Amino acid sequence: MTIDQLIYFLAVAETGHLSHAAENMNISQPALSSSISRLEDELGMKLFDRKGRNIYLNDSGRLFLPYAQNAVSAVEQGRRILSDAIRPKDAVILQTANISQYPQLLDAVLSVCEHISMTTSSVPIYELEENLISGKADLCFTTKTLSNSALDHLDVCRESLLLAVSSSSPLASEKIVCPEDMSDQVFVNTGVHSGMYSFYNLVFADLRSKPAINPSAYTFNEAIAYISKGLYAGIINSSLTKTVLTSQRSDIRCIPIHFPDGTSPYVMQRLYWKKGSCTGAAMRVRQTILSYFEGTDTDQQ
Repeated sequence: MTIDQLIYFLAVAETGHLSHAAENMNISQPALSSSISRLEDELGMKLFDRKGRNIYLNDSGRLFLPYAQNAVSAVEQGRRILSDAIRPKDAVILQTANISQYPQLLDAVLSVCEHISMTTSSVPIYELEENLISGKADLCFTTKTLSNSALDHLDVCRESLLLAVSSSSPLASEKIVCPEDMSDQVFVNTGVHSGMYSFYNLVFADLRSKPAINPSAYTFNEAIAYISKGLYAGIINSSLTKTVLTSQRSDIRCIPIHFPDGTSPYVMQRLYWKKGSCTGAAMRVRQTILSYFEGTDTDQQ
């Protein structure tokens, strides 16, 4: 029996649906089903009853549930204790889905917090919440909404969303586009948990005939490469146009998007942390980030 099996068991118990649990855990449904089956084989009894596409805890599953919860909680607590023991008190870990978005911000933090050991890293967007809860990260900077009640956050800055197309695209010469203008495009995506996917949902929410979305890229840089070759279009937040696109390539055009009522789609960058766990060093980094954006127009950063 492994801790992953218990985590997957809890995910299925919570959602009551294999495909939903698999999506939340970012694994395939067959892999999740296999893990549950192995756990049931080891225990010598079924833990779920299945009815159509739904799956429910049976009497054995309900009896096992609190012990699985306690086991997972104990392991996570052990990880936090070990992490706190080996990490210096003045060390701070900041994570985001794409650390390259704000190079000037990182320079500002490092200059103000020069006595703090700062570690920054890019991780898949679906890992951010888990890493904050488990203590693998102190702060998280993301446009994704993290709804866990154990987390607190502050809105840091607002970013416009823009259409990114190859310079050879018929839309490349447009100064402004609306969702209808993009309905015949095929958009690249990096997965249902990615920021790109949430951008598409926001921009095309009211469009009757939605454009095709192809999950063909594994990383953001791979998605940008596809866009530059004219294979797909994409929607990105404004900070990326300055740190990734304009500084490295001239074969992509970024075009403002307007809704029919004249408004523009945007996302909110938020800074998250676990309630009650911010060290003095983490609080200083947090305040430096907030001060950096205070009273500024993010799209001009």
